[in-house]
Amino acid sequence: MITNRLLPQDEIKADTLRSLITSKIVEGQVIDFKRAIDVSDTKAKKKLSGEVASFANAIGGDIVFGIDEKNGTASELVALPEFDADKIELQLRQIFNSNIEPPVPGLRFCPVEIQSGEFALVLRIPRSWARPHALLGDIPQILVRDGNRRRALTLRELREAFGLSASIAEQMKKFRAERIASLVAGDFPAPLRSRTLMVLHVMPQSAFDTPQSIDLPLLMKNEVLIWPMHDTGLSKKLNFDGVLSYYPGSGGHAQPVRSYVQVFRDGCIEAVTTEIFHSVEGLKLIYPAYEGEVEEGLHSYLTLLQRLGIEPPILVSLAFIGAQDYSFVLPSLFSLTEHSAPIARDVLIIPETPIYAYSSTYHDVLRESFDRVWQTCGRFGSTNYTDGKWSGEISRH
Repeated sequence: MITNRLLPQDEIKADTLRSLITSKIVEGQVIDFKRAIDVSDTKAKKKLSGEVASFANAIGGDIVFGIDEKNGTASELVALPEFDADKIELQLRQIFNSNIEPPVPGLRFCPVEIQSGEFALVLRIPRSWARPHALLGDIPQILVRDGNRRRALTLRELREAFGLSASIAEQMKKFRAERIASLVAGDFPAPLRSRTLMVLHVMPQSAFDTPQSIDLPLLMKNEVLIWPMHDTGLSKKLNFDGVLSYYPGSGGHAQPVRSYVQVFRDGCIEAVTTEIFHSVEGLKLIYPAYEGEVEEGLHSYLTLLQRLGIEPPILVSLAFIGAQDYSFVLPSLFSLTEHSAPIARDVLIIPETPIYAYSSTYHDVLRESFDRVWQTCGRFGSTNYTDGKWSGEISRH
């Protein structure tokens, strides 16, 4: 969802918090100030949990612990006493999970060092696709942020919230299923040289929640709209769905292309490539290095969405089409063709993975998806990870 958050999506620094004070920012729809973290008793825990749920049920927002306020206006930075980031996060997550149903996904705890050894804490709350969230108690309450206050949802809003929550998930699954069905049928926005494809879908929640048309002129100027191994030789054009870029570029679509990226008007992205599939001495092979290319592509596409002002959560998903009988090349000192068991399915659809925050890398986010593909070939997981951490090549064009 495109919102006017007052704090940036990337790293928050002390000067950013100080600017809230110098600018005399007032608590409102997307921000709340607290001098300290008060979870001293059951009442305090319920109150804070209710505030978290109310943000998640509205458009999301930030609670800044370590800023005092006067009449709702940010007035002073106050270091949190005996600050232990891990301990505080664990404690607050336990409190929220005990008091909010269903739990709010995607909460982020962002410590901010305001001077040496002294910290504030920003709790980042996304607009939730699991809403509405109820504050538990003898009589559960479903609250929503309304300006700088909380209020109960009306009956009409409750009906809409329950219906919309189910609708968002259904629309996402429908969009992806329809796109994959079109690709299986050979219905491509640009003719591809092969029917053996890898597909990366990037789907912002906002596209199915409160869809808005994105900035098409910016997309036409942007340089990241192609599969990452190509930084030259591409073409770009407007089409009915939004903006399409493809490689190799040409004056038209007379020649089949190897890769394309379709950015839809609502912010969804479909990146398709034929280039990770190889034939070596009669063997159908996929080199594990493709995972680095997927991460690099995802980084580029999410950077674009961030520039467009689209906030997480964002779902990402992989699919392989026509990949039956392809095997992964395994690390070997003696042979380039030692390989895994083959993929047994012609169409391999990996479940969606949520991203709740923009980052400098997305290897951790993608690990489960990569592992699922390897497990299809009889392996426990990707060879690009060691002890759960990315150990493959990292590159940025």
